[in-house]
Amino acid sequence: MKDLFDSSAFFTRDFCGDWSGGLAFAHQAAHGLTAISYFAIPIWILLIYRSRHRDIPANWMMLLFFTFILSCGVGHLCNVAVFYWPAYRLFTLIDWVVAAASVTTVVLFPRFMREAAAYPSWTLFAKKVKQLEEALAEAGAAKAKAEAAERRLGEMIDERNQQIAEQSALIRELRHGMKNLEGPIVNQREIILALQSKLEEIRKIGRSD
Repeated sequence: MKDLFDSSAFFTRDFCGDWSGGLAFAHQAAHGLTAISYFAIPIWILLIYRSRHRDIPANWMMLLFFTFILSCGVGHLCNVAVFYWPAYRLFTLIDWVVAAASVTTVVLFPRFMREAAAYPSWTLFAKKVKQLEEALAEAGAAKAKAEAAERRLGEMIDERNQQIAEQSALIRELRHGMKNLEGPIVNQREIILALQSKLEEIRKIGRSD
């Protein structure tokens, strides 16, 4: 383990070759920026995994991508560190970790693709959601029509009950008038005319139905 961090037997990268003219800076800057990007991407993957891992098919692949990308970032960082600390034993071990993560990702990726292909596409999912929304809208419109028809039926029933009550009242008056026909002829004629008028009102109510 002690030899893993011992760099005394090696030279720094800039000791070998001509790294003048800003080449060393350009090389380190390229690897440094790549490493920063590789460190940032796993953070977003981890945030997505923590919040949506139950909704993502084969979410274990996200953790594998996390490990693969993070190890690649460490590998690029080693390419910068070797200019100042030539710990090639440690860096070789890191390269093997990167290689193991890369090979594992390549081997398991076809399995991930098969599992992902079994899930409906986002286009199909959006289409199903739109169809569901349209069905709900139609159901809401049908419910509104049914409620309006129910209110109209209630109004018609109330109107009919009112007509029946008016007819019943007129019939009672008609019966009462018929009982009074036993009086004088003049009074009987007035009662008959009144009864005819009431009877005509009853007929009008019946025709209005």
